[in-house]
Amino acid sequence: MPETTPALPDPYRVQPGDTLGAIARRSGRSVADLQRFNAIENPNRIEVGQTLYLSRESAYSVSVLFLDALRNPIENLSYQLHLDGKILQGVTDATGAVLDKVTDSAQSRVEVWIRNSRQQWQQVTSTLSGYGHKLITAVSGFIVIKGETERLPDGATPKPMATEKPSSSGKSGQAPLPKKAGGTPTKNNDDVKTKKKKGPKGQPLVAVNVDLPEGLLTLFQNYKAEKITDEHWKDAADYLKCEEAVLRAIARVESSGVAFWKFQDKTHSGIMPAIMYERQYFHRLTCANGPLMNTKKHTYHGKGVKGCLSPHDTIPDICYPHGFVGRYGKGNQKTLGTANANMPDGKVEVSDQYGSYATSYLRLINAYRRNAEAALKSCSWGMFQIMGDEHRASCGVRDFKAWIESMCTSEVAQLEQFRNFIENKANGKLHQAVKDKDWQNIARYYNGPGYKQHNYDTRIQAAYEAIRAKS
Repeated sequence: MPETTPALPDPYRVQPGDTLGAIARRSGRSVADLQRFNAIENPNRIEVGQTLYLSRESAYSVSVLFLDALRNPIENLSYQLHLDGKILQGVTDATGAVLDKVTDSAQSRVEVWIRNSRQQWQQVTSTLSGYGHKLITAVSGFIVIKGETERLPDGATPKPMATEKPSSSGKSGQAPLPKKAGGTPTKNNDDVKTKKKKGPKGQPLVAVNVDLPEGLLTLFQNYKAEKITDEHWKDAADYLKCEEAVLRAIARVESSGVAFWKFQDKTHSGIMPAIMYERQYFHRLTCANGPLMNTKKHTYHGKGVKGCLSPHDTIPDICYPHGFVGRYGKGNQKTLGTANANMPDGKVEVSDQYGSYATSYLRLINAYRRNAEAALKSCSWGMFQIMGDEHRASCGVRDFKAWIESMCTSEVAQLEQFRNFIENKANGKLHQAVKDKDWQNIARYYNGPGYKQHNYDTRIQAAYEAIRAKS
């Protein structure tokens, strides 16, 4: 009896010795099908490592993810997908997702429509299907709350009036952090709670509260108001045997000198480190291929790569093989809406951009609930924007808990980790570049091989020269 040939995975990554004809036979497809599914003009030219789609489902599938302003899934949202002359209608599930739909071709245009608050259908985005699975992420500017409205009493103003003064954070130390959110959990997300209130003239209000995870609250209570002084800068420069202005220039470019971010509302405030959340780190740290990149054991991350799957990839706002992009490109042009093959739906959406400190914290909170340590390691922290995942290799701190607590403590503690980072990163190569004022290598070892894309080398040099001119 002939041996059964195992079915090929779909998508399939081309191996040495493969031909398109052989792949077609093994997958039960024609060569013409594979050419059409993958836009291959010459069937005799395929490359090792190339990803091939073996079916219409893998080549032209489209799904949509709806998130609210807090980056939480929107459940039970009525939607329509207009594609290939058809209108597909339904409601989103508990994950805010629309199940995969298959278009007729890569040139099919997909329009996403939702029913708005006036119960009218409104188009929110339009895109080509393209090749491979396309995920469209639609982020609302509003928080989704399940609740009922009430009629305003006669004489009441629709605009809420402030009735409480913000509490003072004091001259030093950590102010009281938010207490556990009160109210009724929303159906959309248990961590978002609502509570009915009355305004000063009797108008009905809905207060929206978001629970911060207890672990984050505990971390942020470590803050001490220890600012970096001129003497601290001098001591760090003397230790590293480098020019003080170089260290200050790196801080200016990395964070504009911002070490901590102040949270404040009408009743409480808190101080937490400035962060930038990186979704590609969260993917790598939670992916089946493991956290070690470009080693013999763990080589590839990306669509169609065997083993490259994180359980959180369904929420690309916090987990995806490729990172976020800036709001502006090389030529200072806006990136929103532009084509980008590395993004989930082939172009840059709001959810694909870095955003503000607040956006990063919303992403961190959502990721923290799923995998706390991986979420914390997926952020760059403080004035010097050092990645949490660098705590051991580049900062020399084996205990991650001790390292992250240090970064949440003070500017002075962050400066100490910065000093360790420069001394140890890339086996001392960053340290040598800092001593030599080698701007390109400073940027390369500090920001990675893609530093040129954001002109880190020239920006650090310009910051250094500006600081020197004022000294």
